[in-house]
Amino acid sequence: MLTQILLIANIIIFSIFNIVLGKNTCGESWEAICVNDNFLLSFAQVNHLVITGERVYQLFTSMFVHAFFFHLLWNMLSLWYFGSRLERRSGSLTFLAIYLSSGIIANIASLALGPSIIAGASGAVFGVVGAYILLTVRSKSAAIPAMIFIIGIHLPLFVGANVNVLGHIIGLATGTSIALLKLGRPRFSVGSNHPNNYHDTSNPN
Repeated sequence: MLTQILLIANIIIFSIFNIVLGKNTCGESWEAICVNDNFLLSFAQVNHLVITGERVYQLFTSMFVHAFFFHLLWNMLSLWYFGSRLERRSGSLTFLAIYLSSGIIANIASLALGPSIIAGASGAVFGVVGAYILLTVRSKSAAIPAMIFIIGIHLPLFVGANVNVLGHIIGLATGTSIALLKLGRPRFSVGSNHPNNYHDTSNPN
């Protein structure tokens, strides 16, 4: 499954550039196992370098760079939980389209209003969460994990951390929009609580 491939890729990259070549801390005590500075500047999204056209590739590569351990842990747990479920429901190609499109569009939106340096898969994961919420709408068992993810990823704001909230919002909106276009809108029978009855709005041709 593509979810597992993405998980493995992120973990391998983190192992090399944070554990082997990185540093123990990069600020607060909870910001442990931090990324190598040279790797951060080369592959995270440095906005002014992307805007000038020098490193446009960072719109993509930044999705695989995580600043420290808990950054990676939260994103990968969320990708495993929501991604595996979304991929089973939507298919691998649609899942991959949602993941990559949400991440890249969130990064583009962050060029002007986001932090000067952006790293992490959060925009992509938010897109996956948005699509998953759409597919499981009216399901309390699905809504609770989604709320835990959304609240938990923003907790660092309360200790002064720099969180790309705009990128999260754009990623969420992108994933939801793609799921709506590709998979259709929810259609419920009267008195039905099942969220999996979808009206396909896509063109069969």
